[in-house]
Amino acid sequence: MPGLECEYIEYFTNVSDLSDIFGFYYCEVESPLNAYLGLLPYRYDKGILYPLGKWEGWYFNEQLKFAAENGWTIKLIKGYKHNKVSYIFTYFVDFVYKHKANSVSSSHKSTAKSILNNSIARFGLNPVPSVNEIVDEEKFTKINVSDNVESSYPITDKHYLICYEADLSKQVAARFKLDYVKLLQTNVKQSEHLNYRIPQATCVAIPSAVTAYARVYMNKVKLGIINNKGKIVYSDTDSIVCDQKLPSHLVDSKALGKFK
Repeated sequence: MPGLECEYIEYFTNVSDLSDIFGFYYCEVESPLNAYLGLLPYRYDKGILYPLGKWEGWYFNEQLKFAAENGWTIKLIKGYKHNKVSYIFTYFVDFVYKHKANSVSSSHKSTAKSILNNSIARFGLNPVPSVNEIVDEEKFTKINVSDNVESSYPITDKHYLICYEADLSKQVAARFKLDYVKLLQTNVKQSEHLNYRIPQATCVAIPSAVTAYARVYMNKVKLGIINNKGKIVYSDTDSIVCDQKLPSHLVDSKALGKFK
């Protein structure tokens, strides 16, 4: 897993050794001309695609290494190099998974499953908390020109229920042609009542790496099916529908990381 030691790096050459990096990198990627399956995700306004072609984006290095091993061209531009930390969740995951695999009731199983899933999501919480407030017109106007507003509803002629991020937005300030630095100097809402709400144990690198490893694993399975002349109908993070049986070593209903 990515550790807490992090170094920003920029690359200015076309050749970079993917085996010597570990972390998250912005790069130019290009699929082989004969590629059938997209190996790297691309987020756009309607969701995520696995396209073929050429584009730029941020990726965990293990995804880039896997793509390169399968003929993709990777040009590193910049990124964050992390140290490696091993076995930070091994005991916890093994312990909780044993409860899930040997559950005595549906509630026992669903609780263990929820603990496993939400433990990963916990590290990906937004470090900027959302605030829900009832405000008057003056404060409502001020928030709308300085913060990222998630939702707002009028509750009286002069009061609004508003949900917004507890951090000033540079983009919103620029949209309304306001001095962002001056807003920061005059803004005190964080120190007044929000410090206790800011998550203290967030690390987006951890859930990002977990998700990336899962994508690499699933893509290995997909390529195996395709190379065996199989057809894939559907897949998501941890499941797949195809027209052939998976190899026996991938299937075990009670083994962690295998298909049911």
